[in-house]
Amino acid sequence: MQEQEIIHYLKLLGEELKELQLQHPIRLLMIGGAYMITQFGSRVFTEDIDVLVRLDKQSGEYRKFKNAIRFIASDVRESQKWLTDNIGDFMEEVGKIPEGKLWLKHGMLEVYVPEPQYILALKILAARDKDMNDIQVLLQRLGLKKRRQVETILRKYISKDILEDEWYARRIEQVLTEFFG
Repeated sequence: MQEQEIIHYLKLLGEELKELQLQHPIRLLMIGGAYMITQFGSRVFTEDIDVLVRLDKQSGEYRKFKNAIRFIASDVRESQKWLTDNIGDFMEEVGKIPEGKLWLKHGMLEVYVPEPQYILALKILAARDKDMNDIQVLLQRLGLKKRRQVETILRKYISKDILEDEWYARRIEQVLTEFFG
């Protein structure tokens, strides 16, 4: 998906949620590639929109939300994974999740975006090959030139338990060494 498709699909979702007669807007926190495209224009394409949805997964509202995603996938001939909320559990496990600022409101959907420092912390923690360019962009845009600055950001958003976990600590060290020596 490119930026126009991301925005279009999210607006369709807001309209579909309105049709399903929700009582309150669904609030999403957008991260990942869609965030990098819409907030920094640093990518051209992403396969999906990663979000944290703040709903009980057993609730009727959550079922309506998932149904709306399926309806849109069918309408626009897109994979049902065009919008995923699988990352939410991971985000809650690793540390503090920011509220974010409202970026898009349409129908019964509100899409929030976190500060870029939070995205940087998640990208460093994930440390996938596809995250390295995003990390570089975030470091440049945030003006971060010292390892110590990045370590401060990690401590702000990532729990001490995760930072001290051997597996995560090794990944973080590899990323920081790649960018700062």
